[in-house]
Amino acid sequence: MDDEDIVRLLNELFHSRQRQGDIEAAYKLRYLEIVAVVQKELEALKDEFLPLQITAAERVGDIESLIREAVLEGAHSVKGEYLQAVYMKGKETVDMKALKGYAAAHPEVMGLVKVGEPSVQIRAR
Repeated sequence: MDDEDIVRLLNELFHSRQRQGDIEAAYKLRYLEIVAVVQKELEALKDEFLPLQITAAERVGDIESLIREAVLEGAHSVKGEYLQAVYMKGKETVDMKALKGYAAAHPEVMGLVKVGEPSVQIRAR
């Protein structure tokens, strides 16, 4: 595929994204029209359930924190009946700028560096 083909595809992608946005906007408009009919019932439902949701979320967060702290302290994974807490040791990182400076005197060290596959990010201009 040459650059002209890619330019054609980029233009097609732009127009397809515009159409996708138009469809999403029409959906949201129609959705809001429908929601307006039942808005009072939805607000009553929210008022009823919000305190329960907050309490449940706080309890979940508290328990998760206790589990994380205990697993980190024990430095091993623990399996429950339904869930497991998996201990993962910290990832090793390298200061590449410093390593390249060191490699100036010891070029063989760069043979140990692994580089991932390149990727493509599509951006608006």
